[in-house]
Amino acid sequence: ETRTGLGFGDWDTGVHRLNSHYIFGLRLTLEAMNFRYVITLEDDLLPAPDFYEFHENLWPLADSDESVAGLLSYPNGPEHDCHSIGDKMQGAGTCRGTDFSALYSQDFFAGWGAGIPRRTMLRFLPVWNYSGIYDGILNGLLDDDASGFRCLVPCRPRVRLVPNAGLHGESEGRWDDAFAVENASSVTAETRSYHIVDLGPRDPADKAKKGAQRG
Repeated sequence: ETRTGLGFGDWDTGVHRLNSHYIFGLRLTLEAMNFRYVITLEDDLLPAPDFYEFHENLWPLADSDESVAGLLSYPNGPEHDCHSIGDKMQGAGTCRGTDFSALYSQDFFAGWGAGIPRRTMLRFLPVWNYSGIYDGILNGLLDDDASGFRCLVPCRPRVRLVPNAGLHGESEGRWDDAFAVENASSVTAETRSYHIVDLGPRDPADKAKKGAQRG
């Protein structure tokens, strides 16, 4: 009844409406208002105490380094999930969920609390305007981009999903709820210094496949 009352048809999952709202916000802030960097924080996310400091410290890098597509707030993606989740749950590995200062680089984009510079929005706007969900299309574009365009991602989440029941059904907590982002006492001066960690080698078959596609 809620979906019908809002004008959703049976075919309409809300994805294109979400995409249009996202693009409107990006164009308003990055194009019309001429901001250089914008963070999108959805209403079902709880930001960490250092969420804004994290973006404030690192946005100049995303703005100045043309190889950086954006700065994410939530660690996920194929390379991260294959190499790090098991280790994280055991407090091990190079990308620990308790490490405030560790980042990794990956050709994957997740919109949860992410920030992007104006350069990225303008680069992908022609495709974004006529695509599906905003982060899904950027994932595909990053994956197919041969120039090394990637995102910087924190090993420790800077946002946490708030369980909710929306138009797409129930949304529950995720695997990394063990790393409670609301623990303000954990935030120290070390959050102002960051380093890049290596998640490990990618699958050679995946590299070869991408090379063939780009060739």
